[in-house]
Amino acid sequence: MHSYDIPTEILTPRFLEACRREGFHEKELIKKTKIQVIQIVKQKDPSITDEFICEIEKHLEEKRKQKIDLVRAQRQKILQENGTRSQSMHNQSQLNFSSISYAEKQQKLLENIKRRQQIEIDKMIEQEQLKEQQNKDVQQKLLKQYLKEQQFQEELKRRREYNEMKKQQLEKEKLKKEQREKQIQEQKIKENEIKEQKRKQRELESLQRSKLEAEFREKDRKQKQDQILREQEQFQFEQQKLQEQKKQQIEEKEKKRLQLIEFKNEERKKFADLERKEFELKLEKVRRYNEDMMERKRQEYLKREAQVEAKRKDFESFLDYVKQQKQKLNIDKQKQINKILQLNLTKEEEKRKKYETKQNEYLKKKELMDEFQRQQMEEKIKKYEEKEKKIKLILFNNEFMQEQQRNELQKKLNKTQEKLINLTSRKEFENKYRTAQQIIKEIDTEDNIRRMEQLSGYRRLKLEQKIFKDDEKCQQLRKDREQISKLAEQMRKEADEKRKLFIFDYEKRKRMQSDGLTKMNSSMGQ
Repeated sequence: MHSYDIPTEILTPRFLEACRREGFHEKELIKKTKIQVIQIVKQKDPSITDEFICEIEKHLEEKRKQKIDLVRAQRQKILQENGTRSQSMHNQSQLNFSSISYAEKQQKLLENIKRRQQIEIDKMIEQEQLKEQQNKDVQQKLLKQYLKEQQFQEELKRRREYNEMKKQQLEKEKLKKEQREKQIQEQKIKENEIKEQKRKQRELESLQRSKLEAEFREKDRKQKQDQILREQEQFQFEQQKLQEQKKQQIEEKEKKRLQLIEFKNEERKKFADLERKEFELKLEKVRRYNEDMMERKRQEYLKREAQVEAKRKDFESFLDYVKQQKQKLNIDKQKQINKILQLNLTKEEEKRKKYETKQNEYLKKKELMDEFQRQQMEEKIKKYEEKEKKIKLILFNNEFMQEQQRNELQKKLNKTQEKLINLTSRKEFENKYRTAQQIIKEIDTEDNIRRMEQLSGYRRLKLEQKIFKDDEKCQQLRKDREQISKLAEQMRKEADEKRKLFIFDYEKRKRMQSDGLTKMNSSMGQ
């Protein structure tokens, strides 16, 4: 398990070479502090939150560890390459210089020099071609990278413009939504005001109708009272008729009140109380009126009795006066007068009895009517109390239903607000997440571009070093070629001298042989 802390001691030449081969700077392998990460992120987007800063910090730390792993792997490759190269050079030198003699060494050296010269020339040509191809490839890669970077910058610019446009569009939509909600709220307020005005108008109209009905009832009552006063003989009939009409009116009012109970709860209660009081007042007025009428009739009866008694007394006085004045009238006339008086008295007595009978009947009827009215009143009071209970129950149920509806509406409103808050939070989180991902992508892109630039610089440096080494090799080859040319010239001269000496010795030996044969022939001829 490797540690990812990079101390100063680990920055060896091989480690730095591995960094350059991978396109990294050694500073990129050092862990960034929290303040450095915040500075990098805030340069991209000042509104980013600490949560996403921590995510970006984790991403940067993962990238740093990946870079360290790549550098360590490259360092191992460098160590392996150095070991293989030294072993190969050692084996080659042992093969070339330990198993051949000096002459063979010289011969092979010349052959190797020639072959190496040709190989070096071919390699130089191939390297020049390869260098040109690499330069072209590097230029194409740089061009592609430049175009890709331009395309990325344009894409980044387009995305930023799109994000800005999207942000402005969202702000406009949000503003429009707020304005629309404000308009809806104002419309609701206006509608509520209109409803309130209509309700007040209905109440005013209801009050006016009630007032008109009260005035109408008052006029009707006055007319009926006038009719009762005008027609005393039909008083009971008119009273009964009036009671029936009032009963019908009350029933109609009760029906109307029940029909309007959904629209006017508290007002109907007040109106019912007022109507009940008015009805009680009316009954009280009718009762008082009946009592007054009975009292007036009793007074009239007493007055009549007094008048009859006065007339009787006057008549008796008149009779006494007649008796005194007409003492001399005959007995027949006196009898006739007595008969007339007796007849008058009888008629008056009959009238008085009839009146008493009628008065008793009226009193009985009045008692029956009072009892009937009392029973009717009790029944109406019971009905009114029952209706009042029903009204209270309906009002209670309505209030309970309204309270439930208000609670349900409040719950729905709270749920809607929670959904709206969650949706807004989720959108804000998604926007911040996209921003954080965009920042990570920008950092990775900048890191990749910087790595490619460093790799290009490293390859350019290596290429320059290789070209410099190739130039040194060419100069060394040129020197070796000159040295070989001198050695070949020297060897040619030595070979020419040897050849001349060989020819000279050969001709000398040939001449000597020729001279020997000549001498032998001459001796044989002798």
